[in-house]
Amino acid sequence: MAFDWVQDDDVPMAGPSFMQRVQNAMRDDDVPVARGPTIATTTAPVAQPVSRLQRDILPIEERPIIQQLMQHWLNERAAPDVLPCRLDLLNDILEKLSEQASLVTRLRADPDTSEEEHFQMMLVQTEMERVRFIVRSYLRTRLYKLENLAQYVMSQPGVQANLSATELQHARNYSKLVANQFNSAVMVNLPEAVRALDDDSSDMGIPPMVTQPVWRQPVFIHALRDCGDLDLNAGEKLRIEKGSIHLLPYERVQPHLSRGEIELI
Repeated sequence: MAFDWVQDDDVPMAGPSFMQRVQNAMRDDDVPVARGPTIATTTAPVAQPVSRLQRDILPIEERPIIQQLMQHWLNERAAPDVLPCRLDLLNDILEKLSEQASLVTRLRADPDTSEEEHFQMMLVQTEMERVRFIVRSYLRTRLYKLENLAQYVMSQPGVQANLSATELQHARNYSKLVANQFNSAVMVNLPEAVRALDDDSSDMGIPPMVTQPVWRQPVFIHALRDCGDLDLNAGEKLRIEKGSIHLLPYERVQPHLSRGEIELI
């Protein structure tokens, strides 16, 4: 039983991998216990613990798919706008989860499955639930942004390109529902000259009626490569070097995020 999509990683990890922990689970107890016959396993040497920032930094797309999912999840939660949907990655992960669930079901129904294998299956199911949680949280985060920024999304073709077909349809329907509710409950009672829902008087210091991303929201970034000098306010410059961490306005780092040069933390 193996999580190929978790274990296929040549990048050193800070401690044993998940499958190494599974294979050594029966030997992890501090108090010796009586054991019956055990399954012989061959365990690869465990890498010495290293800091994530001390090892070579891989671009997101070159990481195992679970690590990719976790980073896209973190990026989505930290960014104020809607990032490109990774539908292909989600489909791959959901397919792997389905295959693993089927394997666990077959092994549970097999009378020859040993007690140790049942314990290993329990650990595998725990890992599967962890992945499902990340998938659900990633999708909930995107759904929250779509509903909060629905009118903005529908007015920006560039943002719509970041959505899946299902997300775009939801944003379109939600935007129509909100507009119909405002029109029937409020706007119909106002003078026709001020009934528009997209009035923008920001040049007069009045917040726009359409909710937009907070572009100046500060975010923590971790540089995956050297990004050169970043222009700040008042002509100041900040050098972004590989492996460095900074707290900066999102609007300043968004181009680097879209090019995969940084990640949000």
